[in-house]
Amino acid sequence: MKTELLEFNNLNRNILRGIFVLKNENNKKILLMVGGFEGSATTQKKFKVIADKIDFSSLRIDYSGLGISDGDFSKLTVNSLSLDIKTAVEKLNKKGFNRIYVACHSLSACAVSLMSEHFDKIVLMAPALNQKGLLRYWFTKSLNEKQNLTKELNWNNYKQYLNEEAFLKDCQRDDKMTSMNNILSDYFMENMDKDYSSLLEKYENKVLHIHGLNDNVVPLESITVKFNNNILIEKGDHDLERPDMIEQWIIPIIKFFKE
Repeated sequence: MKTELLEFNNLNRNILRGIFVLKNENNKKILLMVGGFEGSATTQKKFKVIADKIDFSSLRIDYSGLGISDGDFSKLTVNSLSLDIKTAVEKLNKKGFNRIYVACHSLSACAVSLMSEHFDKIVLMAPALNQKGLLRYWFTKSLNEKQNLTKELNWNNYKQYLNEEAFLKDCQRDDKMTSMNNILSDYFMENMDKDYSSLLEKYENKVLHIHGLNDNVVPLESITVKFNNNILIEKGDHDLERPDMIEQWIIPIIKFFKE
């Protein structure tokens, strides 16, 4: 097994970097792995576990402005993520890989949905596909916490407390900060009325959906499409990286790739 740092430019000429693991030079199948919102795929445990366990090659890349890649995170949009993925796919094609699988977490599912036809198999981990609902859910929860209110908000009741006018105004702000970065309004304006689930419906036979039953970031109930292949993780949170969670999904993923 050979592991190396892979570098290539995206369409904005930013250098993207990823961890490339070559396991069999004669096998032209490869797994591309991408993280969620502010998630570094090169360092996240779940992707390292998958890379170690599968018997073919893999590439874990960080999006522009994240992890070990260059660029400006503040300009993030789902479209920009999909263009980074497209660049990675083209790089892998040039290296001779003609069967590309993908494993993605959270927000990356939206970007992958825009390029579904490029992948032979797709693993969705806690996919944040229903952006229209999730952005409003996250906004309402955040407002609740900032105001120190005692309401117990969940996916089933958040709409009772949603201030739609305040939400729409908030989407236009260019002065937001995440836990690690500044972020412009582009992402919010792009996704305030989008649900990417329908883009994956016709590809559901090549999709494996993995979701934690205790995910309060992207609740299972937010998914508006029923996928044929589902793995529901007991006591599973959003990151799905605790050992007792990994042992519930790693064998099904390996089996899915071998089918």
